[in-house]
Amino acid sequence: MTSMRGPSPEASGAHTPGPWHVDSVMGEDKHEVCAEPTAESGNPNVIATVFCDLLDPHPAIGLTEANANARLIAAAPDLLAALQTYELWFRGGQDKPSILNGAHEFALAAIAKAVQP
Repeated sequence: MTSMRGPSPEASGAHTPGPWHVDSVMGEDKHEVCAEPTAESGNPNVIATVFCDLLDPHPAIGLTEANANARLIAAAPDLLAALQTYELWFRGGQDKPSILNGAHEFALAAIAKAVQP
């Protein structure tokens, strides 16, 4: 089962469900990709940390690339939901026009999340 929050853990191989978002931590050189806070802790779940060494004149990953990487990681559950919805449409599991429209909307939202700063 998919939704704009991403696929359920059971449907996705048990990854942390979405939505995921990017938090800037300690300035611009460290970004954490986080899921929603858990009921137990109330704190966001850190999925990944993306670094950029601003002091290095020739960093392996520049700030623009680090920002883009963090956005792409944060969009992963949305991208998976879009692909799962297209797969459902392809297999003919539901009314084709409505599931295809839903898949297209999922895809557009996921692409926007991945590429827009």
